[in-house]
Amino acid sequence: ANIVDYSVVNGRTYATALLRDKDPEALRLITESYDYLERKLGPADLLLYLDCPVDTQLARIRSRRRDSEQGLTAVYLERFNGVMQE
Repeated sequence: ANIVDYSVVNGRTYATALLRDKDPEALRLITESYDYLERKLGPADLLLYLDCPVDTQLARIRSRRRDSEQGLTAVYLERFNGVMQE
């Protein structure tokens, strides 16, 4: 079985959500890097994606009280979730 850390998938998703409209060249470079990793490691045999409503995500984010997350909005989370489902 090929076990791949979720952060590999998550990093690609964050890059797509953040850079698609702002910096297509940076997104291309990041995508090429992830494509290289996937070729070297092979795709994961299994990927679990757990989903919950945006309101629940925001409540959990607020309860963690991490400074770096406090600016996240429902619009951002909806966009990120949309990219994850692509």
